[in-house]
Amino acid sequence: TNIYAANGNIYRRANGIGGWYEISLPSGASRCGMLATDGTGDLYGLFTKGDDWTAFHSVQHYTGSGWELVNTGTLDVKQIGSGYDLIFVFTEVSSEKYAVYTTPGTGAPTLRNPSVDLPVGCAGNSTDSYFATRTGIYTSSGALLGGSAPGTELVGIAIGNNGDVYTANYRYAYRYSGSWSSTGLDLDSDPATGVAVLQTASASKNLLLISCDEGYGEVPLTAAG
Repeated sequence: TNIYAANGNIYRRANGIGGWYEISLPSGASRCGMLATDGTGDLYGLFTKGDDWTAFHSVQHYTGSGWELVNTGTLDVKQIGSGYDLIFVFTEVSSEKYAVYTTPGTGAPTLRNPSVDLPVGCAGNSTDSYFATRTGIYTSSGALLGGSAPGTELVGIAIGNNGDVYTANYRYAYRYSGSWSSTGLDLDSDPATGVAVLQTASASKNLLLISCDEGYGEVPLTAAG
């Protein structure tokens, strides 16, 4: 399994060992702004152009030897995100408001929600794909997961081994398992910045990790979740 990283340029590390090797950018692109995967091994990049690195160039799919264009048409794409059998595409429609699209490949993206708050994360598994904003967790169809938001000031999204969906804010960690539940956090007033799940097959590690401005917090998960 290859590992990819980007800091404007793109790098690949084969099977997680050895050195990092730079991957050439598409013709005309000056910088890679974001990477995303469709969960099945396919890699996508959001590319910019120009000296200030902010003008949209393209979204492209990596073939293993080069890049092929995703048909974004006239969309001015600001973010992309990882899903399962798809990627998310976000365009800014007004200040801090974004339209959400999905595409399963290089075809034209499909509009899923015309206006959501700032995206803060994406994730997917074989059940569905999800994206998080500061004010809600959404499915790949663009609808709020569970029909309502668990809280506000959300900082990310993660999926457990059994498909439960997690997010957090400065006071609570939230889990969706058919409905939303929460547990209080004590982060010593250190703002949360993101979430990740750490689980092993033997369940020796089963934690929700919450990154903060300084350090991180841990929430133990049940063996099922």
